[in-house]
Amino acid sequence: MHSLEAYAPNYVHFAKLTRQAGILTVQFHTNDQSWELMGETRDSLPDLFIDIAHDRENRAVIITGTGDDFCATLNPESLQRELGAWGADVADRWRFGGNHAVRKMIEIEAPVILCLNGALLQHAEIWMAADIILADPQATVQDFHIVSGQVPGGDASVVWETLLGHSRAKYFLLTGQTLSAQELHQLGIVHELCDRASLLNRAQELASKFTSLNRHVLRYAKASVTERLRRNLAMEQPYTQALVMLGAQSAVPELLAQLQP
Repeated sequence: MHSLEAYAPNYVHFAKLTRQAGILTVQFHTNDQSWELMGETRDSLPDLFIDIAHDRENRAVIITGTGDDFCATLNPESLQRELGAWGADVADRWRFGGNHAVRKMIEIEAPVILCLNGALLQHAEIWMAADIILADPQATVQDFHIVSGQVPGGDASVVWETLLGHSRAKYFLLTGQTLSAQELHQLGIVHELCDRASLLNRAQELASKFTSLNRHVLRYAKASVTERLRRNLAMEQPYTQALVMLGAQSAVPELLAQLQP
């Protein structure tokens, strides 16, 4: 049986997990500052989502960042370690994370509310697959793959095509376009704009409405509204994730050269 007290300590170095009245809040951070993504923490995300999903006391989930950005940077030392040790094991970790992060998040049978407190420039596809997205008007979102010399495939291509539509997603992914929270709101992807100071309060209001519903109706409703994305991932992700890995294999020397001082 999963309990918050048992699994929360496993993630405390990058995510603070607290729960009140069935509402789980997950606050990502790096040393209590804005979250800087590392390979090690990226690899832990499927496990985090599995633990959250298996804990039936989590009736609604709020995800947020710390400080001015949600996740704007990738730790260069972490990336250099991974690329420097590139081989079958590192490639398999990239493949596994690419195949499972979004899948495991949407398998959480509770509404997931994203509070986008600032820039989201690293693996935005994971967090933009949340059920409800609230954003500070100054927040920005970008898919990092093409601008960092990688293939925008796997869950990135599936999620963004589902959200933006085929033509708009191609432009977004191939140009590395940065979209503002206001633009995403106009597109219906960000659902509400709230200043940073009021994001969590609004998320709590919505989460409280969810937790007042019948427990089983809420779980089945979540499963129902995410079924299309689940099927899209099952059908399209394996092939495009393979393209991500082929591209990475070719690009490793260039990526390493970019990281040299």
